[in-house]
Amino acid sequence: MNRFSRITIFSSLLSGAFCPLAGYAQDSGKAEEIIAASRAATGGANWDQIKTWQETGKIIQGGLEGTYQVWADFPSVLAADMFRLGPVKGSAGWNGKESWTTDSGDQLRIETSRASIANAIKFAYKGMYTFYFPNRYPAELKYVNSVYRRSGQK
Repeated sequence: MNRFSRITIFSSLLSGAFCPLAGYAQDSGKAEEIIAASRAATGGANWDQIKTWQETGKIIQGGLEGTYQVWADFPSVLAADMFRLGPVKGSAGWNGKESWTTDSGDQLRIETSRASIANAIKFAYKGMYTFYFPNRYPAELKYVNSVYRRSGQK
């Protein structure tokens, strides 16, 4: 197991009326069971067929409209995302060894800070649902019973 293969499941992320797993997460207390239920509910064994993923869409932010595109290579955990929002564009990704970004001028920057590398790896691992593939991507799973409360609640 490498230093990046730790996944924590927070019950606060799986709570609320909109989430069918809310009660399940709080009752079982087991990260593996929560992940297995989520995988089953979203396609089950069909996840094993995915090799690459491309997602495109439209974004609106700050009165500007634009587009985005995400590419993912599931077996290698490689990821890239690109966006164009009005006059601004950029991209970011993880190539398995380096974290990188581009800016509106298409200037490539290899990110070297520990934080940027960790964020790129986290984006790739979470974006490719690596936790659905415990045999392919061994990880330490930990359930943390974290309760979200609004201000003023006990």
